[in-house]
Amino acid sequence: MASVRFEVKYYYITPGTNAKTAGTLSGTVNSQSETLVMQKLRDKHKGKEIVLRELKWK
Repeated sequence: MASVRFEVKYYYITPGTNAKTAGTLSGTVNSQSETLVMQKLRDKHKGKEIVLRELKWK
């Protein structure tokens, strides 16, 4: 199975606060799936709320 490259812009929020931090991430996933990208973000920012701003497939 071919990997698919992505680039995502997002915010992550610490529960219980209003602090919103912007981030970007690029990488590869096994298929063109927003769910797989979100899993990568959740692994990177454990315990944070993730809000996608923009997702591009390369």
